[in-house]
Amino acid sequence: MNTATHDFNPGNLVRARNREWVVQASDNWQNDGSRLLRLRPLGGAEEDIITLIPELEFAPVEPATFAWPNPDQAGNHAAALLLRDALRLKLRAGGGAPSVRLATSPWSRAPTSWCPC
Repeated sequence: MNTATHDFNPGNLVRARNREWVVQASDNWQNDGSRLLRLRPLGGAEEDIITLIPELEFAPVEPATFAWPNPDQAGNHAAALLLRDALRLKLRAGGGAPSVRLATSPWSRAPTSWCPC
């Protein structure tokens, strides 16, 4: 079991169960005063959120660390544009309701009594 304790705030990146997570806001406290952690996977959605008790984890929950970029592995301009587009799409997907235009033809905006369907 785990005895290490950290005070993680919402938005902190942590490593638990061999993956990275984002700490979510939570008011969950145990009877002994220790806090339960609500975590969302780094690339996950709202339905992937879990709650765990850090003291019961086999490996300690610790701050996430990432290696520095290696300048020898720099890509070209096309790779940079692909990375930018992926980031923009990922941020757009997590920002609430999708901005999809449902009305694609004049008939989809017309009242149903006018539709020749």
